[in-house]
Amino acid sequence: MNLDYDYNTGSFTLAKPYERFIPLEVQPMAFGYDADITIVTVPVGFRTDFASVPRLLWSIIPPIGTYSGAAVIHDYLYTQHPAGRKWCDAVFDCLMKEDGVGWIERKIMWVAVRIFGRKPYDG
Repeated sequence: MNLDYDYNTGSFTLAKPYERFIPLEVQPMAFGYDADITIVTVPVGFRTDFASVPRLLWSIIPPIGTYSGAAVIHDYLYTQHPAGRKWCDAVFDCLMKEDGVGWIERKIMWVAVRIFGRKPYDG
């Protein structure tokens, strides 16, 4: 992933598109959405903070880690609303698993987005 860092906002901006396949088990139709999304491409210029972890918890779960790619896709899906928040969070969990994030860390992050993700999703 090619990124630029903005020291003023503390966020990263994609310098090249980032693309991921959406695994079959989390296709939108499996969640009752009438959408055919097999690839998500995050465009150049998209701004992300990776995993939105409060600074107090960075020593336990830093914002950048094995889950960074999944976090970028998740941030992008939250801005686009292609098939509902529950689906976006399921994709996040599935991509973290695909990237080798351990079960406990995955579940902590998934529960966090389910509990605290409503406001960011609603924008």
